[in-house]
Amino acid sequence: MSRIERKIEHRKKKRQLKIFLFLIFIFMIIGILSVDSAIREMLALEDTRVFGYEAQQDYILFYLMGEQIYIEQEKVEEIQVFIEEIYYNIIEQVNNMLERIKNVGLNRHFFSNIMQNIYQL
Repeated sequence: MSRIERKIEHRKKKRQLKIFLFLIFIFMIIGILSVDSAIREMLALEDTRVFGYEAQQDYILFYLMGEQIYIEQEKVEEIQVFIEEIYYNIIEQVNNMLERIKNVGLNRHFFSNIMQNIYQL
């Protein structure tokens, strides 16, 4: 087995390991949520949850490991506007960069225009 084949095999094994660990993590989260739901249903508990959220009029309530975290709706809207501005700035910069890349083949030198005129004669 050559060095390149060993490297390709190593990459495949590494990718398979990452996928396997990701699936284990997803199954673990699903298991925790299902057990939490079953216990809360059996004990008639509505106050605490392992993970979850509720959207109210003035705030959003997050449940994380039995703790309740209140976030005002205004703060969420400010963050949303900030993220949208960043997104549109990135899109604009990418479009500008693509436009510059597209224009690379155009003649932008002073002498290139003169040479084109000579060849057209």
